[in-house]
Amino acid sequence: MFESRWIDILRKVDLIGFKAVRKVKDVSFAKMYCPSGEFWMGADHNCRPRYDDTPRHYVEMSKALIGQTHVTEALWNAVMGDDPNDSVDEQLPVLANWFDALRFCNSLSELEGLTPA
Repeated sequence: MFESRWIDILRKVDLIGFKAVRKVKDVSFAKMYCPSGEFWMGADHNCRPRYDDTPRHYVEMSKALIGQTHVTEALWNAVMGDDPNDSVDEQLPVLANWFDALRFCNSLSELEGLTPA
């Protein structure tokens, strides 16, 4: 299978479980290596699909470092400069809509010297 081939390659270069700890304005967060891959997303004709499961489509993903945990209010505030939930506990996860999440990801990419999506 495709995945087992990549897992074998990653074990040889010791990237399975690779974790990078980043820091933005004194707020640390961890990212984990996610290898590239391909898969079918969505419902097939044998199951009852939900509205967001159709149409079934092929997805190819490039390798990436992805966040190991949810985005906390502390990290959001460090990247965006505001607290969207006005919570007392900065370790709680942020509740954000899709567009705000995209803005956050692009802002974080820019802070890390990456190209925004």
